[in-house]
Amino acid sequence: MRAHILTTNDYKNDIWLLLGRCERAPAFSIASTTALLEARAIASIENTTPKKAKKSENESKTDTKELSFKLFTQGKKITEIAVERNLKESTIEGHLAHFVGTGELDISLFITDEKRKRACLFLENNEFEGLNDLREKLSNDYSYSELKMILKHWEFTQKKE
Repeated sequence: MRAHILTTNDYKNDIWLLLGRCERAPAFSIASTTALLEARAIASIENTTPKKAKKSENESKTDTKELSFKLFTQGKKITEIAVERNLKESTIEGHLAHFVGTGELDISLFITDEKRKRACLFLENNEFEGLNDLREKLSNDYSYSELKMILKHWEFTQKKE
């Protein structure tokens, strides 16, 4: 538990209110102000919960990709994983695209051979700038998730050669 160090600035409005009342009503005194500050200190300590150590951005992303991969390899469908994890299907597809890019998942699980071959042939012979441009040049026949998987697959096969 963390204790919040209290200063008069933290509760300046309360103190000024009490001091203002002291001038009008002698029942409020320094003891009242001290009691108020002590009560605020206790409430502050009780309401402060220890903070979890933050994971690095890469560590956090790797964990979530791994979880999606594990669920997929256990036989769950992308829609089931998305519902279970409260994520969009496109997010799960992006996670799985990572593993297509490492060779741990076969691209044929997601895309027909014909679509893959056509896209890879295009990638070998053309230039593009980003997924939007690639999608337009391929006549919008591919979803963004399919393009991500194809790109990851293509990069993986290029590394092997």
